Amino acid sequence: MRCCLKDETQREVSVSAFFIDPCETTQADYARLMGENPSDFTGDTFPVESISWLDAIRYANARSRDAGLAPAYTITGDSGLSTNVTAWLEKNNIEHG
Repeated sequence: MRCCLKDETQREVSVSAFFIDPCETTQADYARLMGENPSDFTGDTFPVESISWLDAIRYANARSRDAGLAPAYTITGDSGLSTNVTAWLEKNNIEHG
């Protein structure tokens, strides 16, 4: 039996500009920036696993700083998180429409 929503109407959506790495983050890349490798299945070329959403956000900010960009996310306390994509694009002198 297929589980589905009652309303499967297709809708047009728009997504703001974003950057995405064409490859998974390797454990070597993660360890270089974060100083540790939390993965259970280790290998420098293996993708990172066993991290929390907040750890991923911390890595994204570290990756931005490493690339000379302003961090995209603001972390408040242990779980508060916010982002302003437009402000981030402007801080990094990136054109947006």
